[in-house]
Amino acid sequence: MSLTTPLNPSEKTELILIRHAVTEANLRHVMLGRTNPPLHPLGIEQAQAIAQALVKEHWHTIYTSPLLRAMQTAEIIAQARSSQVHQNIVPLILPGLAEIDLGVIDGLPSYQAYQEFREVMDQALDPEADDFAFSGGESRVAVHQRFYLALQEIVHRHPGQQVCAVTHGGALGLWFARSHQEPLGHLRQRQPQHASITRVIHENDAWQIAQFNDVSHLPTALQQAIKELANQGP
Repeated sequence: MSLTTPLNPSEKTELILIRHAVTEANLRHVMLGRTNPPLHPLGIEQAQAIAQALVKEHWHTIYTSPLLRAMQTAEIIAQARSSQVHQNIVPLILPGLAEIDLGVIDGLPSYQAYQEFREVMDQALDPEADDFAFSGGESRVAVHQRFYLALQEIVHRHPGQQVCAVTHGGALGLWFARSHQEPLGHLRQRQPQHASITRVIHENDAWQIAQFNDVSHLPTALQQAIKELANQGP
């Protein structure tokens, strides 16, 4: 995707960053990177709640990671907004928004990943591990770079506008860790929850976090049902 619109750095662009809703794999504690499950039925309800929270705002464009769980979340949000504005809004795929490729552990239940790759998993959990990568996967520095470039591409395309983007916890965690000038190993502490809404402002060539990890739109009963399923384990 090329940069077709020059960016006026003084224009204020609001980017609404949405972490995708939950999948069955999330509820079973699977190491989920490029593994590509659909949304769980409760995840669909989460996406519908996001859609209602954003339906009366001012955006007309929504970007998405190419992974199914993000695309389904984006489609539900776009459909609600399309009905509101009487315009067919189709999510635009932006590969740079994809989740981290976790290589050899991608798709494994977390307990199995610890059993088979304990030493590597311990390295991955080190908060000071800046440029870690699983065998066959992406390095954190590479993911942060492509994610940052994807966000820059969006604001170049939509200066002065409000735009949505559906993406993933790991990629978001890396970006927010670096935004706080922390090692990329802090990604778990910085990643927002599933189906959360985070707002960032781009103005004068700088980013500012306006709202982080808002889940007030998610019904308490829905979140409790998801928590109970997750607590059942694999």
